[in-house]
Order: sequence, then structure tokens, then C-alpha cells
Amino acid sequence: ALRRFSVLSSVLLLLPGLLGILRQHPYEYTSYNLLAGNVYRVYETDYWLTCYKEAVEWTRANAPQKTLHIQREYPIAAYYGQGLALKNLGAENESDLQPGDWLLFSTRANLDIKSAYRKLPVVKAFGRDGAEFCLIKEK
Repeated sequence: ALRRFSVLSSVLLLLPGLLGILRQHPYEYTSYNLLAGNVYRVYETDYWLTCYKEAVEWTRANAPQKTLHIQREYPIAAYYGQGLALKNLGAENESDLQPGDWLLFSTRANLDIKSAYRKLPVVKAFGRDGAEFCLIKEK
């Protein structure tokens, strides 16, 4: 009976963390735990910019003709974006952005809301469980 209680209590203690991890896939490492609550914009979550893969692949599937300007860590997006028109936003002037171009922002360290382009409309958000890790905005 004591062994059964130990196993059951261990499962009950681990279950909330495991469920949180499963809900975040493929961003498992962004999950804290249920006791921490919603940590989006409180703690740094997608520091590896895993969302770039999903965002660039979504762009390829939905608007491959669009120019996509990458806010930071251009090489990560370029790795997934072969064949797309990608540009490094950090190396550009505002005059390089054309109406209708898309911009890929990370919400890491609130960079999206600190940007001069923070008021542009969001085309698509990428994340899980209420947390948005990447945003595609339109000029």
C-alpha cells in the first residue's frame, strides 16, 4: 500500500509539469511549471528562436513571393528560408522596406514592442498555450 501511494503521489507531482511540456511542443524548453503561472513576457522563453523555423516555413507555404525582413539573428532564418526573399532588418534603412513586405519579429526580451515597427499589424503569430514567440507583421 505504501509503494502504491508513493507511485501515485510521484505521478501526481510530475503530471502538471509533463502536461505543460507536451502543450508547448515543439517549444518544450519554454515551459516553466504551473506554479510559475504564465511567464510570457515575464521571463525569457524562446531564447533559441525556435519559432523562426515555423514562421519561415509558414511564409513559404502561404506567401512565398513576399519579402521577409528578419529583425535579429538573420542566419537562423536564412537556414530555413532558402529560396525565399529574406533580408536582414538590422542592416537595412527604413527606405528598404516596401509596402506589403513582411517583418519577422521575436518577442524575446520584448524586442517586438521595443521596435520602431511595433505598431504594424500582425499577419501571423507563432507560439503555444497563449505565448507568442514570433510575429510576422506587414509594412
